[in-house]
Amino acid sequence: MAPTVGDRVSHIKEAIANIRAMRQTNGDEQIKRDPVLRAALERFFEIISEGSRHIPEEARAVHTQIPWRRIAGIGNFLRHVYDDIDVDVLLNAADGDFDRLEGALEQILASGRDSTE
Repeated sequence: MAPTVGDRVSHIKEAIANIRAMRQTNGDEQIKRDPVLRAALERFFEIISEGSRHIPEEARAVHTQIPWRRIAGIGNFLRHVYDDIDVDVLLNAADGDFDRLEGALEQILASGRDSTE
C-alpha cells in the first residue's frame, strides 16, 4: 500500500526527533568530525526533504511560512553535491526551523488530509 500523507508526516517528525536526539548526546563539533554521525544527520535531512515532497500542494499553500521548496531542494543538494556540504547549515536549520515545520505538519494532519498518494 502506498504511504499516506500521515505516514509521510510521521517520517518527517521521526527524522526531526532523531536529529534532536543526536544533538542532545553529541556536540556540534563531534557531529562535524564523526563521519557516521554526519552521514546520519544528512540522511535524516534527506528523509525530511523527500517526505515534504509528498505533502499535498493545497496543504503546503496554507502554510506559506514554511519554505517547502527549500526543504524539498535540500535533498537534491545532499545527494548531488555531497562533497561540498556545510554541516553548519544543517545544524543551523535544526536550531529554529523544526518547531515551525512540526506545527504546520500537525495542522495538516488535523485538517484530515491523510489520503494516499
